[in-house]
Amino acid sequence: MTKDKRKGGNTRRRVDWNVYLFRCSSLDTLHVTKKDYSQDLLNLFVDETHNQQRVFTSPSMQLGIDQEQDSINLVNEIRGTQYQKNEKHFKNEFIKGTPDIISGDTVIDIKTCDVEGYPTSFENKTRAYALSKYKFQLAGYCWLTGKTKAEIIFTDNVNGKIKSVKFDAEELIPTLKKAVEDWRGKCWWFWGAGIVSPYEVPF
Repeated sequence: MTKDKRKGGNTRRRVDWNVYLFRCSSLDTLHVTKKDYSQDLLNLFVDETHNQQRVFTSPSMQLGIDQEQDSINLVNEIRGTQYQKNEKHFKNEFIKGTPDIISGDTVIDIKTCDVEGYPTSFENKTRAYALSKYKFQLAGYCWLTGKTKAEIIFTDNVNGKIKSVKFDAEELIPTLKKAVEDWRGKCWWFWGAGIVSPYEVPF
């Protein structure tokens, strides 16, 4: 990749946004835009053009990583299933991701809520909340795997409870595809406008 030396000493590398792959886990935050852009998209653009990686962690995210297998085991115990963690990484011409579970025509994502010592808000995880936070992430997984249905499972590992939100993700894929195409175009626009920081967006 070529680099662009700009006034003030800022050096940007040229990212080929025509082939850039967005992570499924970022699709929901990127899709919700204000004034035709989002802060998340601008942060991603700045990080990529400066060859940096934005590392964001939270107790809930680390909890999900640490307790993932326990949560899958709980789901299997309650449902009598034999779900196994998917380890295969998928990508297409726009996005990339690793679904938690692939079963039949459905992709399943596990969201760990409560474990001993780390109570969060299992009871407050409603259908509206799940769709507002994760529907495009799951739609991305369906797009990558050719599946049509999606399920988000919240687990309470303290009390041994789960709750499920199911939806048809296939109808979201055309919207998602158009969005990522638009995002690539915005990133090229940011490049052409000489953006090196989110604070420099001229609108």
